[in-house]
Amino acid sequence: MFKIIGQKYSKSEYAYWLVLIQTILGTGFITGIILGLLRKMQLFRKVLGRLAIQIENPYPTGWDYKFANTDKEKWVCVCLDDSKYIRGKFGKESLASSVKDNHDIYIEEVYMMKWQKK
Repeated sequence: MFKIIGQKYSKSEYAYWLVLIQTILGTGFITGIILGLLRKMQLFRKVLGRLAIQIENPYPTGWDYKFANTDKEKWVCVCLDDSKYIRGKFGKESLASSVKDNHDIYIEEVYMMKWQKK
């Protein structure tokens, strides 16, 4: 590809570098999208499974699996280490992580409720 670009744009150094940079960025972008789609469809896992090659689960915890596959808003109730509860709407702007020693969660809409005894 570099050779073709060099031959076609050899007369103008400015055009050569512009096309070269666009080509490098464009192919990287397209490759990233294709690899992301293949991973989402789990094509690599299926092909390796047919070859009897066992690979590691891409979701180390149930927490990761559940929140990675959330495409609609969900209502959540999270119990913290100090036994307090946070309730809210977990949507597209929310984030949940599973760092081994420090689980973080960002809930886009948090609702505070005070329970009272009647």
